[in-house]
Amino acid sequence: MIKELHIEPSTNCQAKCIMCTRTGMEDIVLVDLSLDWVKTNIDAVSLKKIMFCGNLGDPCANKDLLAICKHLKLQNKDIVLGINTNGGLQNAKWWYDIGKALCGVYDYVVFSIDGTKETNDIYRKQVSYRKIMANAVAYINAGGSAHWDMLVFDHNKHEVEQCIAKAKELGFSWFRSKESARWDVYLPGTDGLWPASGTWKVIHETAIECEANIDSSRYIDATGLQWPCCHIAEAYHLTGNDDIRKFTSTELLDNYNERLENIPYSICRKACGTTARKGQWRQEINLKEI
Repeated sequence: MIKELHIEPSTNCQAKCIMCTRTGMEDIVLVDLSLDWVKTNIDAVSLKKIMFCGNLGDPCANKDLLAICKHLKLQNKDIVLGINTNGGLQNAKWWYDIGKALCGVYDYVVFSIDGTKETNDIYRKQVSYRKIMANAVAYINAGGSAHWDMLVFDHNKHEVEQCIAKAKELGFSWFRSKESARWDVYLPGTDGLWPASGTWKVIHETAIECEANIDSSRYIDATGLQWPCCHIAEAYHLTGNDDIRKFTSTELLDNYNERLENIPYSICRKACGTTARKGQWRQEINLKEI
């Protein structure tokens, strides 16, 4: 039984992040999931959690997102709601309202902030650091639990401790850092970006701990299509993943568990391999405990 949903509310985004799946895509269709679509297709009563994130867009680009969150809480007051965002969309008033809507003990917003005001836009282009901070503070002041997620590169690795201190000062609940896992698609040196560790080895493990199966989750993209997980849906957009692209999303739903046991997809080995997600710069800190 499905207990969690990962939903992509929008394929729209103001950012031009260098390693984003949408960067360079010429055939991207700009679309949002509407409140009416959610009311018709999502039954939150039987769910434990819904995370709004996605592969191609920022959830906060969807004008209905606040109304969607309020609707889901009316359906199920105990459901956990989470949002992953670059933090630079909407205004402080909207973010204060989101903080009030995400009032559950475990509700959260992940703000992807890749450094200080001097470095954040080196990777996360066209995202205003000043606006991120104003929005995050408004959300926190409303009582929302904010998480700071930082991608660590060579150009910002010296700022990790500074960002931890800033996150604690502003009232963030958690801080996480990690290196990008996309160096096999975007070679080191792309647009001046280099791995924090100096070198990068892509690991494709045969031993897999499937995140989707562990969480009993499913991914829904902004067109309403269902996929086994966000990793498979993302791989579908990228050339070179022929073992994925020859199937429809429905066929992938039907056969991915059998493939996991026999011949796993390459993206499954990369994303959920038992050692593939470990790295020197990976850390998770509960800021309320320090």
